[in-house]
Parts: sequence; structure tokens; C-alpha cells
Amino acid sequence: MAARGLMENPALFAGFKKTPWGAVERFLHYNANYGPLPHQLALHHVGEMLQDMMTKKERAEMTRSSGSMVELLDWLDERVVVRRYGEAGFGEGVEMERTSL
Repeated sequence: MAARGLMENPALFAGFKKTPWGAVERFLHYNANYGPLPHQLALHHVGEMLQDMMTKKERAEMTRSSGSMVELLDWLDERVVVRRYGEAGFGEGVEMERTSL
């Protein structure tokens, strides 16, 4: 039971009620730089973490549009602010910040 909750919100035991955006940024960074997970598994983890931030329709579109980690990052970059390691505020955000279209 805790495993599913931790997949959806890795910061659960740090007191966060939902996944802080910084946890998503850190997951993307760690996955890209320290031994990547298979793409489908990484995509599943990201989708679970975004459950409270994006609609089911948006997450389904993300899954359909992302055949690789590069495509996933491109898809996210078009919609939200994804800070990269070394940028100010990387891994610190609580709320997801949408880009203006």
C-alpha cells in the first residue's frame, strides 16, 4: 500500500500531501544521468507523479506523444517549466508552473 503511495508521491514521508514539482524535476534528472530506467517504466513513474497536477487526458496525451525520454522532455517543456540541474530553483518547486502558450 505504501509503495503505490510513494510512486505517486515520493515526498509523502516528508509531509507533502501531493508530489512537489521539484521531485519530478529531480526524477527526470536522475533518470537521465544515473542509469536510465526503461522508457515505459520512467514514463509510468512520471505519469503517477503528475496525477494531481495534470488531468487524465493530459497524461494520456503525454504517454501517446512520448516514445523516448527526449520526446517526454520536449512534451513537458512545451507545457510546463522544467528546470534543469544547475538552474536556479531546480528541484525546489512545490507547484508545477505552466508555460504560457
